[in-house]
Amino acid sequence: MTVAVALIGLGEVGRVLAEDLAGRATVTAWDVALSDAASPAARNAAALGLTPAGSATAAVAEAALVISAVTAANDEVAARSVAAALPTAAF
Repeated sequence: MTVAVALIGLGEVGRVLAEDLAGRATVTAWDVALSDAASPAARNAAALGLTPAGSATAAVAEAALVISAVTAANDEVAARSVAAALPTAAF
């Protein structure tokens, strides 16, 4: 059984987590910087072969596990941005 994981944040920590989850989970990622093709997040997505979700809420829509890998300054904003879209049983 493959677990669906949403990864919010695809910077340094997000990349490490995505690399570790490869082959163990279906990873859907989103990062505010993905619209900039030159951003570290976009480069990480390309390097890892990830197709990013179109939005944070789309990333978590079917996730069993949601991991926030954003900076401490953005953690509350990230959590609020996906709260309404979290599946009932998601962790």
